[in-house]
Amino acid sequence: MNTRKPHIRCGITLLEMLAVVTIIGVVAAVALPRISISGVAAKKEMCGQHVAEVNRALERYYANSGERLIDTAKLNDADYFPHGVPRCPLTGEAYQIDESTKRLKACSCSSK
Repeated sequence: MNTRKPHIRCGITLLEMLAVVTIIGVVAAVALPRISISGVAAKKEMCGQHVAEVNRALERYYANSGERLIDTAKLNDADYFPHGVPRCPLTGEAYQIDESTKRLKACSCSSK
């Protein structure tokens, strides 16, 4: 008499694995462009926040010293930004002061 139990196979087939990989690929193809676009939008928003922060520091400097700055480097010297004046997070360029308004010029990333 044969008393052996039948062998039950546990695992997945190649076809099932290909289906799962295909589904993951489709989801990644849809999600990754949206994630990268939102990253750029977040950096542009951060750039706007940096501009506002530096403009507030320029106003505080003027209120404290009575002098209008033509360069943001003095804000480092005056301890307004101990780790350095923020730069554009998208392009990495330093912000420039407009000579007529004595406020920061619009960053080049805001026009992109």
